[in-house]
Amino acid sequence: MQILEGKEQEYVNYTNAMEYFKDSVKYAETWAELIEGAIEKYSNMPLLEVVNEYAWKFKCRVDMQGIVGAYYDLVLEIIKSYWKYGKEFKQWHGTIYRIPPSRIDDNSVSNCI
Repeated sequence: MQILEGKEQEYVNYTNAMEYFKDSVKYAETWAELIEGAIEKYSNMPLLEVVNEYAWKFKCRVDMQGIVGAYYDLVLEIIKSYWKYGKEFKQWHGTIYRIPPSRIDDNSVSNCI
């Protein structure tokens, strides 16, 4: 998972503090890495289109345990806050839950569920 520039150490500290939530961290990293693979493979497509096309498909592939509630919220927080493509992920995630674009901003962590 590519971490936002300048947030690398913060991410390490954050995830190291997640002793009881290691599954959520692994889920977030795996989901992001799968989407990154699609971004690389379809580099000729607009970034948001690739995220829109593959985020849900890869969520279903990663979610073998049926992650819910606070664990899923943590996955979303990690991806939206630390992933290089977190902004695009927020936009995609807002659309699947029909969140108005005005409520999807860089300061909100969990605009969903």
